[in-house]
Amino acid sequence: MGKNGKSKMSTELREELVKIDEMIEQETRAETEALEAAKSLAVDAVRGDPKAEIKIKGHETATHNARVQVRRYRHAETEIRRELSEAIAREDDVRNKERAKRCLQASDAVWKSGRELGAHLLNVVKAIQAVRDDIDHVHRLGGVAPSGEVVDVGLKDLIRTTFAALPWLQIPQPNRRWMSADELVGAWAALIKGGAQRVIDAPPSKPKPIAPPAQIAKPEATAVTREPADIGKPLPGDKALLRDETGYGKIGFEIRTPGR
Repeated sequence: MGKNGKSKMSTELREELVKIDEMIEQETRAETEALEAAKSLAVDAVRGDPKAEIKIKGHETATHNARVQVRRYRHAETEIRRELSEAIAREDDVRNKERAKRCLQASDAVWKSGRELGAHLLNVVKAIQAVRDDIDHVHRLGGVAPSGEVVDVGLKDLIRTTFAALPWLQIPQPNRRWMSADELVGAWAALIKGGAQRVIDAPPSKPKPIAPPAQIAKPEATAVTREPADIGKPLPGDKALLRDETGYGKIGFEIRTPGR
């Protein structure tokens, strides 16, 4: 916390930690140098050199002071890191709240976009049905128009081409790619218009004679000329079938041959 009682920003606290690390490094280096200097005078001090003794005490004092400073900096470092943690949490809360406010605004946009999407999709369905109905109307009028199968295939390819920009939909690839609906439906409209215009521009039809009701002709009787029947004329098989040993026929009367 600053002198005015206001919490410091995380950036300020990080700068303080960098400075403390530098001071700790400096004091640690001073401690190491003082220890090395005292070691170099240890032999002279043991041999009774008073100057060496005085210098060793000075180095020992410097070593002690450096260690105290390092401990003090370590305590300060711990406190600053705690303040840094709190500052980071506060700043994260501020950022999160700001993002949440923007999300609230975005939710309204999502709702509006979703409603527009639903309306557009419904209009697409209505438009597709309108195209099919209009072409079917031309068929009922007897005009020239693409077949129902051609229309369905073309509309499928148009839809697949349009949504190919969204691969995550995993819509099958079209048989043919159409640059726009105008290109596809325009070709159909031109076909219908051309057929109708040919009928309009055609010369007047020649009248055709109306034939009377068809008469059913009766077949003429054909005279058949036959030779007069000779009932006494023998036929093949008469002897075996119509005559027995008495000379009379089996049916009870005599069958005579000519000349008898």
